[in-house]
Amino acid sequence: MRGESQEDVARIILDSDPLLGGLQGPTVSRVFTRQGDVITDGAFYAITIMIPKDDLYRSIKQIRKLGGSGVIVSPCTYVYEEEPERWTSLLKELGIEDYDEFVNSIES
Repeated sequence: MRGESQEDVARIILDSDPLLGGLQGPTVSRVFTRQGDVITDGAFYAITIMIPKDDLYRSIKQIRKLGGSGVIVSPCTYVYEEEPERWTSLLKELGIEDYDEFVNSIES
């Protein structure tokens, strides 16, 4: 996607549709191009966002409407966010303070 800066592109994405914000916001990276022997970081940016599968088609249409192209879709197998409360409750119930230490003691 073209833009003036990473912040400019992020603003365009975040202001357009709450869905395009992904989990915690888009990752915006500069794209480097070659012009002869010169490598430059022109006005192109790559955007990475996590979109629910059911919203994929609508999101792609919105990204294209904003000037994006070359949309690549990769499946996401897992998303590990903060440690789930249920997991920490289970460890507490079992009397396990440090899970890694517990696993190492079993394997030894």
